[in-house]
Amino acid sequence: MLGVSKSVFVYSIINCITVVALVSIRELATDDIIVNINKGYALQRIGTYSTNMVEEVVHTFLSLDNFCAVQTTNAVCKYTSSSPTTNIIELATIITSDHIRDTSFSYDRDNVSQLIAKDLNRVLVQHKSDEFLRDTESNVHFINNKFYYNNNAAKLSPATTSINAVDNNNNNNNILQFRATSVDMIIKQINNNRISFEYLSLVDLKLFLTIVFSNLDNSYKINDVEDSLNAFSQIAVGQSIYALRYCGLNRQHSLSSKPCLVISTLFIRIPSNSPSVYSIYRLFPLPVVTNDNKYIYSDLPKIIGINSIEQTLIRWNNQFNNNKCTFSPIVLCHITPISMSLLSSSCLSQLFDDYQSVSSMCQVSRT
Repeated sequence: MLGVSKSVFVYSIINCITVVALVSIRELATDDIIVNINKGYALQRIGTYSTNMVEEVVHTFLSLDNFCAVQTTNAVCKYTSSSPTTNIIELATIITSDHIRDTSFSYDRDNVSQLIAKDLNRVLVQHKSDEFLRDTESNVHFINNKFYYNNNAAKLSPATTSINAVDNNNNNNNILQFRATSVDMIIKQINNNRISFEYLSLVDLKLFLTIVFSNLDNSYKINDVEDSLNAFSQIAVGQSIYALRYCGLNRQHSLSSKPCLVISTLFIRIPSNSPSVYSIYRLFPLPVVTNDNKYIYSDLPKIIGINSIEQTLIRWNNQFNNNKCTFSPIVLCHITPISMSLLSSSCLSQLFDDYQSVSSMCQVSRT
């Protein structure tokens, strides 16, 4: 039996459709909602799944220049203002522990630290991060060999600035309020030993998530920042925080010699060139009228995955939670789902076969 939200979804689909058309299975990889009234089903996209996953790191560079001008006694500022030969110090590495992740990956604090440090060193060697920090007041993000930052840095909330500020604009004019800076939030995050993105303003967090998901799935749209952050947290593995005396490979490569913090987040993603990628959908049966009688499929799985390249399909029944999968834009499973060929004879193969107009192998009930 469909829940209330699912019933509303199906009802809205039925009442909004004016054109009846068969949908080719080749279109399944790009469309968010697919409806086939002739065969009586609707698909609502959840995300993508693959047994092949790779690691990726997104780095956020945060200038310490103004912060250390005020917080001279801070331990991080003492390090960045001293003159040791070492430029980079790792302040902390934090790993996730309690969410479902593909069992083919095994991480601990040491290998997460090594993976992130290797990628950060690559970025500093091959790219000029200090020039971006010098030219903008906003945080600078780096992923997939590209830098990103907000062009409207002045419009960001004060939490993204580097200096602790006093707020006189409050309801009680006799009380001054100190606003926590991004650096304050990062130090708090280290003390709490948890992965967090509270150091980003809402505007910068949306930019951060947009950048990340555009590299994961071009079809994904950020409608709710909190939901998207939760989805990203599902694939996040660990986070390292670094203090840099000068935000480049060395002082010669860093003309401005600005100190900075780097917050680097390791996550797993589906490789862009992998053929073994499934588009995951919720499957809704729709009523079909035949000889003035209305029928509906009674044996369809609730969630399916379709690989239009390899012509294979995976399915989850009513007990899909027992399969220990996390259904988000990047679907993760402890147990690898069993795939079947769409060319084999079954209800689903008939349902998604463009050349079969009927689905005689599917069970139906009168509605």
